[in-house]
Amino acid sequence: MLNSAKTKPKDKKVHPVYKGNFHEKDYERIIAVIFVQPQYIKTMTSVSKSLLLKQWQTLHICHENYEQYALIIKLLAIACTALAISLSLSLLLSLFLLSIVWLQEAIWKTYQGRIADAIIVIEDKMTCIDAEDIDKPGQPYLLYKQWQLNRNTSKQLIKEYLGNSIKPTVIYPYLPLVLILLIF
Repeated sequence: MLNSAKTKPKDKKVHPVYKGNFHEKDYERIIAVIFVQPQYIKTMTSVSKSLLLKQWQTLHICHENYEQYALIIKLLAIACTALAISLSLSLLLSLFLLSIVWLQEAIWKTYQGRIADAIIVIEDKMTCIDAEDIDKPGQPYLLYKQWQLNRNTSKQLIKEYLGNSIKPTVIYPYLPLVLILLIF
């Protein structure tokens, strides 16, 4: 019995689940099979790509919903202008109400732009999966954390909102509505 204990190699370990003796090299072989075999890598990247595609679809739907609500905000601006004219509100009050709605759409479009940025990151990730570059910084699934880490100052946010307010797709009903208010 003493002899048999001396003949066992000291680097053997007992696996806690299988209760068998494994040599350190056995662990290395198992890890090599799991992580180096191309079929396992292909499965891992296809799952990652599938999850990214689902996330892309969800964000894309959200992005399109923002566009629909922006159209509702435009209709609200038209209704406010018609109401201001029909009630003969003062020009200053009418322009103030219209500017509030206009700025609200600009803020809404800023939020939509952030979703578009996240979608672009996902698209970049999906092209990197094939190159096995999934671990590069800037995980697209951390949309809110990334926004929080890269949050602009109040001054920069106001500048971003104003920049969005003069885009042609946002300015469209407001400039004609301002002209209508000035005429009536």
